[in-house]
Amino acid sequence: MFIGHFAVGFALKKAEPKVPLGVWFAGAMFLDILWPVFLLIGIEKASVVPGITVVTPLNLEIVHWSHSLLMSAVWGTLFGAVVYWRVRTAKAFLLTALAVMSHWLLDYVTHTADMTLAPHGARMGLELWNSLAGTLVVELGIFAVGIAIYVRMVRNAARSAWIHFAILIVFFLVMYVAAIFGPPPPNDQTVLAVSALALTPVIMWANWLDKKLGLHTF
Repeated sequence: MFIGHFAVGFALKKAEPKVPLGVWFAGAMFLDILWPVFLLIGIEKASVVPGITVVTPLNLEIVHWSHSLLMSAVWGTLFGAVVYWRVRTAKAFLLTALAVMSHWLLDYVTHTADMTLAPHGARMGLELWNSLAGTLVVELGIFAVGIAIYVRMVRNAARSAWIHFAILIVFFLVMYVAAIFGPPPPNDQTVLAVSALALTPVIMWANWLDKKLGLHTF
């Protein structure tokens, strides 16, 4: 899953407004922030196999250090602890930890059998990526719900702020369409890692947007 993870960030902002949107994005995408780092240092492995699924050519051969359920709980606890240190509410700790762990659940639904409960465990996945229509309906639906929850928080924002918000949404959709319908990336671990990390600036963009829309940020 891709933009569905960002939908979790949009929705959870309403649950704990003290946490900036960019932090929610970072939590929901945290496993995918770790994944390219682990690719670069060689403890995880991926390749490009055109046709391996209908939606994506990524063959995630080893992802259990970043993406297993057990490790997502570890990473979520650490991420939540950092947020708690900054925000000082148990709600912020719990929900940001759950945001990290939500990544496993959404990936379990969409991925082929590459998700595990623990490192070196049995591989599993519901394989939604083998249905293009199903993937689009589920992920775009989740994304729309997340956006709807977020925008209901905004009161009396300037027109320019809404324009910037629209630009962010269009950016997400363009990247999503390119990922699904564009040509496959080069079959190279370094290229895959760098391209995955390219989305991290969205975190700062989201924090800036929170401020523009009059919502809480650090």
